[in-house]
Amino acid sequence: MVGQKQLLKSIDGIIANNNYPRFSIIVGAPGSGKKLLAQYICTESDFFWTYEPDNSVDTVRKVIHDAYKVSSPTCYVFTDVDNMSTAA
Repeated sequence: MVGQKQLLKSIDGIIANNNYPRFSIIVGAPGSGKKLLAQYICTESDFFWTYEPDNSVDTVRKVIHDAYKVSSPTCYVFTDVDNMSTAA
């Protein structure tokens, strides 16, 4: 991630101390590297990475339902949530 050395250093420190929050929301302009940052966090934390390109109510419900069955740390990535319905 070009130009983000300080951010990555901060994240690395949080991960090294086992203090990364259980939930996080990454916000930024289109093309700012949000998905890349999420991938970096998952890789460095040894989380399983799953990308959800569909923000439909059914998909969100399925992810929530399946999340209760997951035994290893997992990162669920939803994109374009500004256009997500209120029900989702």
